[in-house]
Amino acid sequence: MRALSFFVSVLGAAADTAQAPALIQQRSRLRGGRIVELHELEEKEALRSRVAGHLLEVMEGKAPNGLDLKMLAVFVATLEHLIHGDQRERLKQAWLIHGLKPDDATSPEGLVTVLEVFMAHYVYVSQKNDSGYALTSEKAAEEVKTISRIYGGWPQIQDFIQKQVAIHQKKRVSFDDAANAADAVLLVFQEVSGSMCHDMEKTVQSLPGGQEGRVKLNHLRSADGGDLFRESVEYLRELGALEGPFESELVLMPNYMLGPSNCDGTTSFYDLCCPNSCEVHKSRLERALMTDQGDPLNIITTVIRERSGFDLPEMHFQLEQLAKEHGGKILIHGQAFADLLHIVFPRECPKPRASDFKGMTGAVPDANAEFQPTTALKADLFEW
Repeated sequence: MRALSFFVSVLGAAADTAQAPALIQQRSRLRGGRIVELHELEEKEALRSRVAGHLLEVMEGKAPNGLDLKMLAVFVATLEHLIHGDQRERLKQAWLIHGLKPDDATSPEGLVTVLEVFMAHYVYVSQKNDSGYALTSEKAAEEVKTISRIYGGWPQIQDFIQKQVAIHQKKRVSFDDAANAADAVLLVFQEVSGSMCHDMEKTVQSLPGGQEGRVKLNHLRSADGGDLFRESVEYLRELGALEGPFESELVLMPNYMLGPSNCDGTTSFYDLCCPNSCEVHKSRLERALMTDQGDPLNIITTVIRERSGFDLPEMHFQLEQLAKEHGGKILIHGQAFADLLHIVFPRECPKPRASDFKGMTGAVPDANAEFQPTTALKADLFEW
């Protein structure tokens, strides 16, 4: 349930970032025989972007103490429906800018360009504070060109698009064919994104200090030819991924990897981001606490020792101190315990920010704070 709560909190935060009035622009495009103002499409998108946050509020009101199996099934089914609808709306815009109506058909070559525009825009909006749906043909061409230059996984995506189109073996393909192909391409995109995250982690770990989860900013800047790690200093500071004096600033690896700049696809309902390895340690700890009837302090100490490979004599004392500060209880989702996890697992667990733990006086992360400080900086996210 904790993992689900984190996922939902990301949904709520993503909904907030897409409502900026600055996205409403007065331009027009011919669609289906009539002129449709782009601001109409973007206003529709703004409304759609609020659905996830509203759904979260409804679910919290219906089940303040958690979700039972029936409510959880309804929640998941609703999310699946919303996400699928969101994807089809994005694909529809890629279809329309090629001069195609929903009931039109196109050639296999035309389907390739539609899917390339669809996927390039999907990646592109995760790097910019741009609209998720409204496109022009000029904007689409620009995005495909940009993504082909800066996104390392693009050749794999293009190759799979070609394979998907070849499967149809039709002279003319419909929008439904395009939708089925897009679903398959998105699944491969998830694998590509995860693989790229893993490659980035290996690159960072190969740098001086990488095995301890801390590398110098100038070393990170020059890694991999100097083209991969280009986030602005302002962004890294807001993220909580920088520490130390200006002359020798260190980048905290887990904080950086889990930041929104490493999210390849951003929609109104979810962000496709790098996997959080710290969640694996937390899940193992939760299972042990639920199944073992022994002393919780000993259970936590044993699990952390087994997973870290280190014997930390002072850890049991630290846990005792945490328990004393909270009436004999250890808040395993609180800031103090997160600090401990970061010390023990510096490559996997991020260093917590106090601003993330306002809920219940620091007992749990503040769901409304996820990603918001840094997504606001996306317009100037990178230093090229």
